[in-house]
Amino acid sequence: MIAELIDSLVKCLESKQPGYEERYIALLAQLATLRDPDIIPQLLACIRDNEREGLMFDIIHTIESFDDDTYTERIVQSAATLERQSPGWSKVIHMRILNSPPTLNAYCRALSTAPQKTRATVAAIVSDISVKHRGLSDACAVVIDTIRQGPENGHGKRGRESFR
Repeated sequence: MIAELIDSLVKCLESKQPGYEERYIALLAQLATLRDPDIIPQLLACIRDNEREGLMFDIIHTIESFDDDTYTERIVQSAATLERQSPGWSKVIHMRILNSPPTLNAYCRALSTAPQKTRATVAAIVSDISVKHRGLSDACAVVIDTIRQGPENGHGKRGRESFR
């Protein structure tokens, strides 16, 4: 069922037929009611920098409706693909994570056990955000610190204090 709904969502976005936005919203709502975290990476794969902003925010709001641990685990797992296919939206998603202390803490926990390649991708994303958005530099530093500590000593380990 999920695969069919995702396929219909992608076809809907690609078609741009009259009424496609309403169909897209209905399909996304159906996916959201399933409450299956496996839809997160599949929805992230639908995000495109050249697509209408409102439609992309609909996807973001849908994936953000999951609990922080589930949401951030899937973002970490999908970070490289998302950055490669949609660097603009990748940064938007990361900025939203950086702006929410509870979500940031969950993100750092997920990141602390991620493979080195994923951690390097996230370091590049967050470093770019830190340069362009100085107000997020403290949150970016928390992520970079988590990456530097490595998988054995990541955020949330050994009593390390969380971001406030």
